[in-house]
Amino acid sequence: MVHYELAVIFRTLGKSDLPAALRSACGTLLAQGSIVREMESRGERRLPYKMGAHKERFTHGRYVIFDFDAPPQSVGLILSQIHQNRDVIRASLVKSESP
Repeated sequence: MVHYELAVIFRTLGKSDLPAALRSACGTLLAQGSIVREMESRGERRLPYKMGAHKERFTHGRYVIFDFDAPPQSVGLILSQIHQNRDVIRASLVKSESP
């Protein structure tokens, strides 16, 4: 298993919708055999520029960082499934040092 860091910008969601979006993202990671070590919300912020996703334009988003271990062969599928999530504006995955 390799240690990764996934930075995700979610659309602005209400208090009732946010847990479902986070559960969905964690579920995607777990379904591919990942071990989620930490999830850190960096809060809601104005985006540095207008971003488009799923035929919509966004000016604000919620930043969340996931630290997890995963098999290297599952990374492509994880990113593909995260990008298909309608609550995700942008996602970036990097290989990081072991915790």
